Amino acid sequence: MYNKNMNQEEQLKITTNENETSLTPPPPQNLNIRTMESDLKSLQETGGQTVKPYNPNSTPKDQSQEQIFELPQTENSLNLSNLTPPPPADNTNAAKNSELNPNNKKKNKIFSIIIIALVIIAAIAVGYFIIYPIIASKNTTETPTPQQPIQPITNESIPITEPVEQLPEQQPLTQLPSALNLKTIEIHASYFKSPADFTREINLIYADLNSLKEIIGFRTNETPILEEIIIKNEQNKIISFSGLMPLFAPNFFKLDTLNYFEDDYTLYTYINNQGTWLGVIAKLKNNADIITIQNQMINLQNDPDNRNFFLTDPGLMKIWRDGKIKDKPSSIVDFEKEGASLSYTWFDKYLLLSTNLNGATEAATRLGF
Repeated sequence: MYNKNMNQEEQLKITTNENETSLTPPPPQNLNIRTMESDLKSLQETGGQTVKPYNPNSTPKDQSQEQIFELPQTENSLNLSNLTPPPPADNTNAAKNSELNPNNKKKNKIFSIIIIALVIIAAIAVGYFIIYPIIASKNTTETPTPQQPIQPITNESIPITEPVEQLPEQQPLTQLPSALNLKTIEIHASYFKSPADFTREINLIYADLNSLKEIIGFRTNETPILEEIIIKNEQNKIISFSGLMPLFAPNFFKLDTLNYFEDDYTLYTYINNQGTWLGVIAKLKNNADIITIQNQMINLQNDPDNRNFFLTDPGLMKIWRDGKIKDKPSSIVDFEKEGASLSYTWFDKYLLLSTNLNGATEAATRLGF
C-alpha cells in the first residue's frame, strides 16, 4: 500500500504475504546519454543529411498501446524520455553467417569423423582387452586341459642318491612236455568181452598227470555206468600202456616192470552217485614170469604215488588188507573218502587195477569172469 510519508525506497518494497520480505529493485544501469545535438553534430561532421528530431509523443498508428508504469519523479531521478535504448543484437545474422561459411562445415565434418574413429577404436580395445580374455578364461575352465606329453627319463634328470635294489627277474613257467613224446600203438582192441556202456576218445596235449585228469573229468550219476576211454595224442595215435602208466606212478612203473606187459590195455571209468572212479586192465606178455611180477606188486603198496590213480583227493590212506573180487584174491586199501578203495587183482594173465570195489567187480564181469 502506497503511503505518502514513506520515502522512495520504502515505497518500492512490496509485501506479498505475511512474514515475507519484500523485494528491492535492481540497481540503476549505467547508461550513456545521447542528445539530439550530439547526433546532429556527428552527422554534420561525417557528411550526413539533416535528421529530423525524434518526437517521443508521436507513435505509429499500428503500434499497440501499452500501459507505461511511471515512477514518481524525484529530484535525483533521471529524465529517461530523452534516452533511446540500444538496438538488440542480431543473432540470426551471426547464425546465418556461420552456416554459410564453408570452413565451418569442413571443421564440423572433420570433428565428426574424429569422434567416430575414436569410438570405433575404443570399442575394439574394449573387445580385445576385456571381453576376449573373459571368454577365453571360460573356455579353459570348461574344457579339460590336455595332458602334457611324458618326457623321457634320463639319468641326468634324476639324481641317484642311493643304489636302487633290483628285483630278481621272474623265471618263466616251465613248459610241460608234449604228449607226442609218449610211446604209441597202431592197433587197439578192448579187453572187455562185454562192451562198455560208452566209449570216449580224448586227446592228451601235455604229458602231465593233471592235464590227463582234467580231460577225463569228474562227475556223478545216479545209475552206475562203465565208460571205456581211449587216450590219443595230437596226431590221433593211441598212447601205449608203457607211455601212460609212468604218469601215475613213475617209481613203480619203470622200464623193467613195464616189460612184463603188453603195450595195448583197457582204460575205463566207473561213474556212480559217489563220483568217477578210474581203472585199468593190463595183460602180461606170453613169456612173462607171473610169479615174479606178482611178488613185485608189493612195491606198489609202499609207493606214495599210488593215490595218483584217484581223480580227486581220496583223503588219508588206511592199512592194506586181503579181499576178493569175483572170487579172485585181491589186495585192497581203503581211503578216508567214501567209496575210495584201491585194489589190484589177477585174473589169469590180466591185472585189474581199480579205485572203487564196485567198479572193479563190474570191470571183471565185462572182462569175462
